[in-house]
Amino acid sequence: MDFLNKLSDTITEAGAAASEKAKEVSEVTKLKLKIRKSEAAAQEVYAKIGQSVYKSIKAEKEFEDFTEEVQKIDDAKADIKLCKEYIRSIKGVDVCPSCGEDVEEDSAFCRHCGAKMEANE
Repeated sequence: MDFLNKLSDTITEAGAAASEKAKEVSEVTKLKLKIRKSEAAAQEVYAKIGQSVYKSIKAEKEFEDFTEEVQKIDDAKADIKLCKEYIRSIKGVDVCPSCGEDVEEDSAFCRHCGAKMEANE
């Protein structure tokens, strides 16, 4: 009977771990979708600015004010940055200050460029 209890506990723990991993994967997938949408929105604004500048140059007119469009791009970039930071926290990685690649949180050195990970000293 003790064997069955241990087996049951092991199965329960494995199920809980699998469930937690599935939640993490789901959350990362949602965040990546949000990143893609923000990148697409920023690209649309870039294109709009580019078309307007082109038309202004072609017509030899002054450029219009793009303050609102610039703010939209900045907002999209900030959203993307937050999503990427959250993904890193879910995955348990830091970003290398030297090369910008993802590095496991407990690493003393970046596996990509060899730089020392100051936060993990």
